[in-house]
Amino acid sequence: MITLPKGVAATPASPHVPPRCSAANVRWTLALALTLASACADDSDGDGDDETTAAAGTTTTTTTTTGTGTSTGGSTDTGMGTDTGSTDAMQFALASTLFGAEGRSTFIITTPSLSADAVIDYGKALQIAGGARIGGLPGTGEVFVTHAEELALVKYSVSADGSFTDLGRLGLSAAGTPRLDGEHESIEVISDTKGYVFDGFGYQIVKFDPTGMTITGQISLEGLFRDGWTMLFSPSGAFHRGNEIIMLVSWMDLSAPLLAPETALVILDTTTDTVSITTDTRCGCDYFYAASSGDVYFAADPYYASLHHLSPTSAPPACLLRLRAGEPTIDPTYHVVLTDLTQGALAGGIIGGPGTTAYLKVYDEVLAPIASDALYYEVAATPAWQWWRIELATGLPGTPVAFPEVGHGAVATFGIDGQLFSNVSEGDLSASTLLDTNSGAEPLPGLVVQGIPFTGLRVH
Repeated sequence: MITLPKGVAATPASPHVPPRCSAANVRWTLALALTLASACADDSDGDGDDETTAAAGTTTTTTTTTGTGTSTGGSTDTGMGTDTGSTDAMQFALASTLFGAEGRSTFIITTPSLSADAVIDYGKALQIAGGARIGGLPGTGEVFVTHAEELALVKYSVSADGSFTDLGRLGLSAAGTPRLDGEHESIEVISDTKGYVFDGFGYQIVKFDPTGMTITGQISLEGLFRDGWTMLFSPSGAFHRGNEIIMLVSWMDLSAPLLAPETALVILDTTTDTVSITTDTRCGCDYFYAASSGDVYFAADPYYASLHHLSPTSAPPACLLRLRAGEPTIDPTYHVVLTDLTQGALAGGIIGGPGTTAYLKVYDEVLAPIASDALYYEVAATPAWQWWRIELATGLPGTPVAFPEVGHGAVATFGIDGQLFSNVSEGDLSASTLLDTNSGAEPLPGLVVQGIPFTGLRVH
């Protein structure tokens, strides 16, 4: 770990800066501006070689670095539940990203309610060029936001009426962060004095003091580097398990394209600031669901699944993996190919439901046949993806649900105080309906937002 004296810049955390056009950056933009596909391929330095060295089906654990300091915090989940009404005291913040041929922009919006009749005042919203991510401790009246153009973490207070006030910023270039985009980072605050920025572009975790807005150290993630591959954090961010913060990782070679048959978990112990990395080489996963049993399930999204469907040698079959409650490594005895749960239909993503119920997005080829020359990102963006319910406890084949209706393959999942949320998005990703996925037998529709909401927080 490197402790930074005030005013002293660090050496860049990693020389392995991924190409600017990454799978996370352009995953859904590709469907709207197909010309980005060739631009990103040209910008990638991937060599197409599979750098995975562990035997298929095995799990390995490597301790990478250690830091100093202690933690006084833990999980930020408080189990509040969804607010179905509107009060002046309640305020939520959401980061919702708009995609387009010219790039992306993100609204940081506030709302006193997540219900379907809520109306968002975009006049109070922050609009940030590119992607952005939010984080913080719930109920504190503060929210932390990454700003890509400023390469900074900015702290805002949120008033009772949902207005923002800038409280200060932390320049992450001092820690060697080469850039931000809203998907290659995650903000994890565990106390008034301790927070972390998972920095995918810099292959590190940046420790910071949320009160003083100072950098307090760095933890290397160099063990995640694969030559020729772009490392991707889960778009859902990290999840908390006691004193651990766990980040899901996958890899793509964008020049081919190829998906590596490898999934990794970065496990940060916040009491000791030590990191371990556990890997599994049966498939590549980028979404997770932390079930009420304490087990956590991982799956590939429709983007990855479509790549395998069209080119089986370019990606492993989309699958489910599992981390058992309290265990440090991915369960080597559990591996479920998603098509085995959907009568052979193309499927991707995992969205949490009540108990041990989860949802998959399943492609309806009767509604929209897939041409032999189709491109994988075109398939993922086609509005032909149904929601299916699966029972993780039984492993039996899933069944379609009547709601949500068939739609875009884009998946966004996040939690607020124990409630799980996802999206139903318009075909052009211009707007999404927020769904509460674990309060009822079926997903419950909530407010409508511009773009796709990727992260949320209760600030009051």
